[in-house]
Amino acid sequence: MELKFDPKNPKYQYITEDSNVEEALEKLEKEPIIAIDTESTGFDPYTCKVLLIQIGTPDFTYIFDTRVLHLKENGRFKALIENP
Repeated sequence: MELKFDPKNPKYQYITEDSNVEEALEKLEKEPIIAIDTESTGFDPYTCKVLLIQIGTPDFTYIFDTRVLHLKENGRFKALIENP
């Protein structure tokens, strides 16, 4: 599979509004392959917090800011993460 990544023009959306989460999920749920990456305050799952969740397709990346989004309450987001 050929990736369509152009490092001079990365295609991404930084999501800080819950309404934009739903729009991103509409597109991500249709993708046959996604990649997931996280950024956190450290490695200890008991004391550290997840700051960002990046979900990418071969040609686009969504960056979810967990500090301001309500992702724990979003069943669709949870389903996507649990069964990509």
